[in-house]
Amino acid sequence: MIEAHNHSIAIGGNVQGSTIAIYASRPDNQAAIQAILEAKEQSPPRPGELPSHSYISLGRNALFTGREEHLEHLAGLLCAPSGAGEEAVIVTQAITGMGGIGKTQLAVEFAYRYGHRFRWVYWLDAGDPDLLNEQLADAARKMGLQADDAAARANLTLEVWRAHGPTLLLLDNLEDERGARAILHRLRNHNLRLLLTSRLTRWPDDLGLTTISLEEFTPQESRAFLRHYLPESRATDADLDALAARLGHLPLALELAGRYLKGHPRLTVDDYRQRLEQVFEHPSMRGWRPERGSPTGHDLNLMETFALSWREVERRGGPAARQIFLCAGYLAPNTPIPPDLFDEGLELTEDEVDEGLDFLVERGLLKEMGEGSAAIHPLLAEFARRLTEETEGVRAAVSRFLAALADRAARTNRAVDQSGDYGLYAPILPHVRAAADHAERIAPPGEEAVRETAGRLWNSLGYHLHALADLAGARAAIERALKIDETVYGPEHPNVAAAVNNLGSVLQDLG
Repeated sequence: MIEAHNHSIAIGGNVQGSTIAIYASRPDNQAAIQAILEAKEQSPPRPGELPSHSYISLGRNALFTGREEHLEHLAGLLCAPSGAGEEAVIVTQAITGMGGIGKTQLAVEFAYRYGHRFRWVYWLDAGDPDLLNEQLADAARKMGLQADDAAARANLTLEVWRAHGPTLLLLDNLEDERGARAILHRLRNHNLRLLLTSRLTRWPDDLGLTTISLEEFTPQESRAFLRHYLPESRATDADLDALAARLGHLPLALELAGRYLKGHPRLTVDDYRQRLEQVFEHPSMRGWRPERGSPTGHDLNLMETFALSWREVERRGGPAARQIFLCAGYLAPNTPIPPDLFDEGLELTEDEVDEGLDFLVERGLLKEMGEGSAAIHPLLAEFARRLTEETEGVRAAVSRFLAALADRAARTNRAVDQSGDYGLYAPILPHVRAAADHAERIAPPGEEAVRETAGRLWNSLGYHLHALADLAGARAAIERALKIDETVYGPEHPNVAAAVNNLGSVLQDLG
């Protein structure tokens, strides 16, 4: 029989606890629940099966790869006994990370792998909090429960789940903090185990969320995943490793690449990788063969996946966050960015930079690296550069940022000369290299300021590499600087003479 809990559940519908107790005690509802419970006792679910009257909108993905540590961690928390009375434990887990990282896939796999250990498993699309009542009311219908209106059916569903738990509730795409607060408050109960997915990596402490920040695949996981699509007769391990590195080991991008390559059996992996120079333009990343569907039901367009997060930055992030993200696209990916680069390059205060970085990390567009620094994923860096090319008025700000970085590099070289401390240049070295390359690429004929900046960056890098005795690297960098400077200034300019002098010193040391 159903125990009638006499507490109020009134969020989303004006239904008092005593009214719910009446609905729960109705003979027809009692009979429906009793039949479900008896069926579960007679035929309990096995591993890989969901309990009867559970619901997940997605099937299990046969290509699921890796993430074993995360699955075991979730099982240790969500499947543990909740206790009773004052010792009852409320467990809420969040899987967070950038778009395309595989949050929903991990939640689905957990539900199928461990769902047999729960009385009920139910999937709720939390992208629109206003639809929560409708989904809960639909759960009552699936269980055969009767009430006078949708709000009463929704609350009756929660009452049954609480009384006969443990119940695993999966809340997919919970992105709005205010909506999340109301949802989590309503669902807080030791018999309701919550597993949510979100691009938000940071949540208010008072919500009691424990988060798993999902990272890209490891190289081994990337290779194993691509092998589902490409047998050894089609591609070597080296081919797959190079492709995975090009796509930043992002699960969504790897899935789109694998689908496309399998559909084009005469296309080699190497040829395909070379065609990804403009990754967002390639058909494989733009919703190729959408009729084949997606394991998660999400968009198969990589650009649109990132654009969802970017629209939040445009709507709520403020000018500092927007400028920081766009400029980060011209720096070295997967490498800590000293935050004071943005202080100087964008003429922002420390507070503005810290708040902008915090917002971008929170939205999964940058990755926190410790000590106030952040890093950008290589595909997000390409996304940022594409936005710069398409957004009017942005290029000038990026150009000023790159010029400020060139100034910083020159000052740092002088500081190294005076102190002998080569470590002063180390934090900016990869960023100077990346910025020099991008500045050279984006400078069209006639845009001499950007070309001049590219020359200065290459010359600074070459000067430092010479000091580090990386003579081959120094020669390559200074030769690029000299070629740019001759075009910008003409062959007789003092800046050209300085580059020639630096190159001559390197060539002398090379013998």
